Order: sequence, then structure tokens, then C-alpha cells
Amino acid sequence: GLYAKGKELMGRGNIQPARMLFRRAAEAGHAESAFALAGTYDPHELAKIKVIGLQPDVAMARRWYTKARELGAEGAAERLTRLGN
Repeated sequence: GLYAKGKELMGRGNIQPARMLFRRAAEAGHAESAFALAGTYDPHELAKIKVIGLQPDVAMARRWYTKARELGAEGAAERLTRLGN
């Protein structure tokens, strides 16, 4: 439920509320939520959705992609590599 609602909010451009829902689900062990949360901080992903007025945070993206990888989310390792060191 939290993940689905977060995706819905993302689709409307409501990034901050979506982050809260993704975070709660990710902290409960939901891999896709951790992956989605990381994307809300990833400069590459924010550019794709043309977010204005929200600064990327590579350290936070890295943190949540790492959690997503630990939880088994596909694509997390690739995105970590893309972010680099």
C-alpha cells in the first residue's frame, strides 16, 4: 500500500510526500520502495522526470540504493555503479 501510494504521488510530482511513504516501506524491508526512494535523490532520475526546485543528493541516493541492493532490488547495483564514488 505505501509503495503504490508513493508511486501515485510521484506521478503527480509530489516528491516529498512520496519520499515519506517510500521510506516507511523501505524501513519495513520493501526492496522496491528503497529503490524508488533512492531515485528521488538520484540526479539522473530527477532529470528524467524534470523535477524543478528539488536538489539531488548523491549521498542519500547511494544510501538507499545500497539498502535496495541488500533487500534484493533489481537494478540497484547498476545505479550504484552509475553514481560512482
